[in-house]
Amino acid sequence: MRIWHIHPKAHTTIRGYERVLRNRLLPQWGNRIALGLEPLEVEEWLKALKRKEGLANPTLDKIRRVMSLVYRHSQRYGLIPRNQESNPMRFVRCKTTSEYEAMILTPEQAYTVLLNLQEPERTLTLLAAGTGLRISECLGLQWQDVSFAEAVIQVRRTWTAQVGWPKSKASKGPVPLHPLLAEFMFRWKRETPYSQPGDWVFPSFKLKGQQPRVANMLVEDYLRPAAVKVGILSSHRDDEGRLLDVIHGDLASIICVTAWHRSWSALELTQKRYRLCFATVMLS
Repeated sequence: MRIWHIHPKAHTTIRGYERVLRNRLLPQWGNRIALGLEPLEVEEWLKALKRKEGLANPTLDKIRRVMSLVYRHSQRYGLIPRNQESNPMRFVRCKTTSEYEAMILTPEQAYTVLLNLQEPERTLTLLAAGTGLRISECLGLQWQDVSFAEAVIQVRRTWTAQVGWPKSKASKGPVPLHPLLAEFMFRWKRETPYSQPGDWVFPSFKLKGQQPRVANMLVEDYLRPAAVKVGILSSHRDDEGRLLDVIHGDLASIICVTAWHRSWSALELTQKRYRLCFATVMLS
């Protein structure tokens, strides 16, 4: 029996904070006195990052929030006074709206992409599409979490380079298992050499099933090539030298499909956070 140590913060969250501290905050502000920073100079710095490096608004806001956390923790441990004026980040304005636009696929396009996927990528894509689960929640599934008899999936853990907790209390709830999705998953369970209750549903074959596969592999190595192959995305560069098939966002972004192929169109998603009545396909 494998025992996994779970940190209260997701692995990706911790690594993200460390990158912001190491690559942004310390080089710019590491030699300054904390109480000597002014909100307007921080705002100007964030605007300069947007102009020079083209950082998106959510990225800039993340930098601001991490910087604010530094001040709040300093106040908690009594390193600086516990008043509003001692945290200049409370007065820093930063836009949070994203300029990202999702790509809408037709039912025919979505179906042709799936036809060009092999297993287990096809089942993994259908699982994410038909349940609205995050990619980290999909990869964190073990066969003991999937009940074909009760037609339900229990989300008990996530996988982002290490085991973690589901993101929210709502994420821990049971997820309905549609009969068509169950058929794909049951077929995959019969094919995979790792089908014991404690085995990962989508294991890394390179690591002999000891841990799940890598999340970005689904996009970079399978979904985008399949989309390029059927002509949905182009792999050539535009006039600005930017790859046309680079879709901003990550696997948590959803590309909505207005209908599905035959019986799949009847699928109803019950999870409130998506409120979709048709399947979705995640390409970015």
